[in-house]
Amino acid sequence: MAFDTYQTVFADERMRKRVMRIITVTFLSRISQITVKLLFNDRIGRTQWRQHWSGLQEIGKLVRTLAPDYMDYYQDGFHPNQQDTHALTRYWAQHLNDAVWA
Repeated sequence: MAFDTYQTVFADERMRKRVMRIITVTFLSRISQITVKLLFNDRIGRTQWRQHWSGLQEIGKLVRTLAPDYMDYYQDGFHPNQQDTHALTRYWAQHLNDAVWA
C-alpha cells in the first residue's frame, strides 16, 4: 500500500499533513480557476445561473459528506485502514461490474 510505503520511507507526520494541505489548496484553486474561465468563455453558460447555483449546492452536500473522513487524515497516527470502506468497495465493485457486462 502506498501509505505504508510512505510511512516506511519518510515517517514524518508533519510533512504528510503539509503535503496534503498543499495538494488540497492547489487542486481547489485550479479547479475554481478553470471553472470560472470556462464560464466566461461560454455565452450560454453565463446566463444559466440557476443551474450553476444548484450545482454549487450539490457540491456543498458532497463536501459536508466527505469532510469528516478528510479531516481524519490530519490526525496524528492516521492510517487509511482505520476507515471502514467495505460497503463502499462492494457498492462500486457491483456497479463497475454491471457496467462492464451491460
